[in-house]
Amino acid sequence: GLYTLSLVSRSLVAADLPGVEVRVGQTTRALLWLDAVVGGEIKGTALTRTGDPLVDVTVTVDDDSGREHQAVTDVSGRYVLEHILPGNWTVRASNPHYLDQVIAGVHVDNQATTSEINFALAPSGAIAGRVLSNDSPVVDAIVYLRDGETMVSLASTNADGKFLLNDLPPLAY
Repeated sequence: GLYTLSLVSRSLVAADLPGVEVRVGQTTRALLWLDAVVGGEIKGTALTRTGDPLVDVTVTVDDDSGREHQAVTDVSGRYVLEHILPGNWTVRASNPHYLDQVIAGVHVDNQATTSEINFALAPSGAIAGRVLSNDSPVVDAIVYLRDGETMVSLASTNADGKFLLNDLPPLAY
């Protein structure tokens, strides 16, 4: 019979070869010419909640192979992620002084730019402290922060009994 031979790969443009004939007792050889995927771009900005540009925000997308693509925002808060394989991706913006923000379902086409993937980051807070018992540090104690019944963050105390809970959204806990 006649078949269509298809090839799909994340790093190559899909290809079809129609009219492939299979005969009893024979091996049919087929040659597919493939084009490499150049990938697309994701562009946008990272701003504060008041609209000021944020410098040094790391914007990241992970592809299916586990390879990470990163860009860092410039003085205007702009970033460009290049050579992103076609598909739907989750993009993350992070900076030590702000809460991470994630945008899921960002669609990228080959040799195209997906623009206006913009982030508005909220500042984060931290709680630091020290755990003592009879004026001596308590080592390896677990300190956790709850919002009602939901655990928000946890840390363990160090040799001095100190702990740090960071990347916290502003709230009275």
